[in-house]
Amino acid sequence: MTEKSKKDIDKECDCCCCGDKDCDCEDNDCDIVELVDDEGKVIKFIHVATIDYKDNWYVFFSPTEEVDGINTDEVVIFHLLSDDEGKDVFEPIEDEKLLEEVYNEYINTLDDDEEGCEE
Repeated sequence: MTEKSKKDIDKECDCCCCGDKDCDCEDNDCDIVELVDDEGKVIKFIHVATIDYKDNWYVFFSPTEEVDGINTDEVVIFHLLSDDEGKDVFEPIEDEKLLEEVYNEYINTLDDDEEGCEE
């Protein structure tokens, strides 16, 4: 994971689905993903979102505990690819402009979801 792939996110609480261990969220089924860093250490992340942006898929993860300077209120963003066997590959986003665009698209998606809930 690179420093460039990190972004801050706002969480409402601390449970694995919305951030609050004592919340009454309907979605208490956490989507935990284990990623392996460059040193072979397994790090657990919560799958926050997957979005389509300019015909590419991007995945947002939040660590279950602070690791390597990434707080639990931050998100890491990866470009989602497939290897020759069809397995998911998470490639860090190195381009700072693309990272910002993908993050902004995610924020816009959240804003759209909130507007839909208000109707």
